[in-house]
Amino acid sequence: MDDSINQTVARIRKEYGEIICLKELAYLFRYPSIDAARKSIQRKTFPVPVFKFPNRSVWYATAEDVAKCLDDVRRLG
Repeated sequence: MDDSINQTVARIRKEYGEIICLKELAYLFRYPSIDAARKSIQRKTFPVPVFKFPNRSVWYATAEDVAKCLDDVRRLG
């Protein structure tokens, strides 16, 4: 990982922790609602890989995956 990704990961981990729930993911990726983010996951168009823990209904993503995605967007934008 390069320095910009490391800095982004550090900021995200400080703000949200290592594992980020769907509510926070929807906010970070500027979805209009949590339901819109859920629909994006169902359509397989969500920008990062997500997962569920056993016996939990909430989707999660890692801070590192989120940071990589945001860094890619920043570089391409």
